[in-house]
Amino acid sequence: MARGTAPPPKQPLPPDKKTSVFPSLAETALKAASRFSAHPLSVSSPGAPPALPSPQVAALQQENASLRQQLAAQGSLLEAQKTEITSLQAQLSALEQKLEAALDHLSTLPSRTMPLIKSLHFCEEIQAAIKRPKRVWRGGYIAAPTLSTSS
Repeated sequence: MARGTAPPPKQPLPPDKKTSVFPSLAETALKAASRFSAHPLSVSSPGAPPALPSPQVAALQQENASLRQQLAAQGSLLEAQKTEITSLQAQLSALEQKLEAALDHLSTLPSRTMPLIKSLHFCEEIQAAIKRPKRVWRGGYIAAPTLSTSS
């Protein structure tokens, strides 16, 4: 459509004709009127104060408000838990890295277990030798040591 030209006027449908998607206006108005007559609403005149909702509507509105408050509280709690999980995951990752570094460091060290065991065994032998009674060679036989009181 070129600029400055007006759109063609819309042609109204005849009252009894329907399109494939929308029913005629008369049919829609009849259905709406039958619904309202089955469920009357408190209608007020334009200048009058609005009518109070029925007790059932008021109860549903109160329940709706309560559920919205619960939803907001649970949303806040969920966000706090997500933050805590993220923090704990970061701590776990840091500890895993430290453990891996410590294990890598230990794997580069020479095995110290065997020298320590040998050293312990040698110490035990020395202690056993110290505690053993001394034998002294005296003219062809080994005499039992004598206890001396002076050191």
